[in-house]
Amino acid sequence: MFKSGLDISAVRQFDMVIVAIAAIVMLIGFIVLNALLVKYRIELPYKRKGIRDSLSNIFLLRRRDKFIITCNKIISYITAIVQNSIFKLDDRIRDYYDYNIRRAGIKAPGGYRDLTAEEFNALIKVAVFILLVAFILIWIFVDSIIGFFGILVVILVGSGFPMLIVRRRVAEKDNAIRRNFIDLYLMMHYNLVAGSGVPLEKILKSYSKTTRSKAMGEFVDDCIRYIDIYGEYNALQYIIKDYREVPEVIKLMRLIKQYYDGGNVNQDLMGFREELIKNKKYEIEKYMNRLVEVAKISFGFLMIILGQAIVSAWAIYFKDLSSGLEMFFK
Repeated sequence: MFKSGLDISAVRQFDMVIVAIAAIVMLIGFIVLNALLVKYRIELPYKRKGIRDSLSNIFLLRRRDKFIITCNKIISYITAIVQNSIFKLDDRIRDYYDYNIRRAGIKAPGGYRDLTAEEFNALIKVAVFILLVAFILIWIFVDSIIGFFGILVVILVGSGFPMLIVRRRVAEKDNAIRRNFIDLYLMMHYNLVAGSGVPLEKILKSYSKTTRSKAMGEFVDDCIRYIDIYGEYNALQYIIKDYREVPEVIKLMRLIKQYYDGGNVNQDLMGFREELIKNKKYEIEKYMNRLVEVAKISFGFLMIILGQAIVSAWAIYFKDLSSGLEMFFK
């Protein structure tokens, strides 16, 4: 009995040794496999999709950055050439160009910065030069009349037309701000009159969540940016400078400055509120009158068309009636 028990215990110990050896072998194999995967950059199937997506995003970002860098190098090269020629931008109109380019939102490739006045001028001059060369070649090899008129149009249009387009875009934004400005001011009015001390930035952020006007959204973003950089009081002068062609903005910023300086501007604020309401009523009446005029013109066209239809119908009816009478009397 004792001998038999001893044999069974030895067998069990031997089995445990085999299990332990198998576990050690598996552990060593796992370590070696991981080392090989890391060394040879072999991805497991469940990791491949995520890694591919990450790599794809990285490659897209690199291509975009490379494109932006290349475009900026080309623009810088062109700008340097033009600025060293007789076609360089006049210093007297640099501020005018900068203001309109910034307000119009004309961006460099990538959209992370505005074009400078020099870059805008250089790109326009190069575009005009390329078109002139093209029409000169047309004049020489294709048709002299088409080439001549093409050169004339390029010279006339290229000299001022691009800035006219920019100015029109700025004017559209200014008009949108003036139309929607009363909504922003009404959110500020009672806080300023009551002296509640609510930060201007908080009111602007609340308004930005409700407005649907893109121009007002850009205006609010600019105001918040200047407040974050310079503080509420010092930001006012930068807002006035950037929106110097919008009288409502200038007047409000000056009233707020007087308010911060301790002046009693309650009556001025009330008057400004009434002025904005009056202008808004005028805009609504003007819009309604325009709709009425359009409706009258449309109604006039409809009456003409209806009259023509009635005359045509009577003509057909009269022809049939005449034929019937002729047959009756025969």
